Amino acid sequence: MGDNRDNSNDSRFGGPVPLENFKGRALFIWHSYGPHGMRWDRIGKTVR
Repeated sequence: MGDNRDNSNDSRFGGPVPLENFKGRALFIWHSYGPHGMRWDRIGKTVR
C-alpha cells in the first residue's frame, strides 16, 4: 500500500492476500463495507 496509487503494488496487481499469510489478531475495525454500503455503526469498535 502506498499513497502513490498509480505506482503502488497493492491488491489490484497481486490479488488478495492468502489467509495463511496473516499473523495475529485484529484489535479494532478500521473499515467495514457490506452489501448495502458502509457499515458506519461498526467503525472503531474493538474486535472480541
